[in-house]
Amino acid sequence: MIEEVATVIKTEGESMSVEIQRQSSCGACSVKSGCGTNLIASLFGKRRAMLSLPNTIHAQPGDRVVLGIRENDLVTGSIRLYLLPLAGLLLGAMGGHLLAGTELFAIAGGLLGMFAVLQGLKYRQVAPDIRVLRREHTLNIEPVKLNQEVKP
Repeated sequence: MIEEVATVIKTEGESMSVEIQRQSSCGACSVKSGCGTNLIASLFGKRRAMLSLPNTIHAQPGDRVVLGIRENDLVTGSIRLYLLPLAGLLLGAMGGHLLAGTELFAIAGGLLGMFAVLQGLKYRQVAPDIRVLRREHTLNIEPVKLNQEVKP
């Protein structure tokens, strides 16, 4: 299971709305100062996603909860978003080239094939099985001042 922490925004009956702050992995990288990817990620800022999920743990607004998604769902979604449009591009380009034999038709066929696959994916969306696993446990440690003097 891949886990992500979210904040509960509101609850209504048996459902809750949570907010996830999506982050790039650039923050943990040691070469981020000299990397172009970090620059691009900083231009777009931190994006937030809102989800409506069943409130199976009786969370309250302000609570931080841990969400989980199966690895298989992530791989399947990645294949749909990356591999299928690429296949549409290649098949469309080959079809355009075979139809007219020119580079212009190959480019047009490739773009048409890719956009056709993207439109098909848009209308046939499959929601992943996102589960609320538990509340995030935080350890609150506060210093305590003792009024005792230490004798040498």
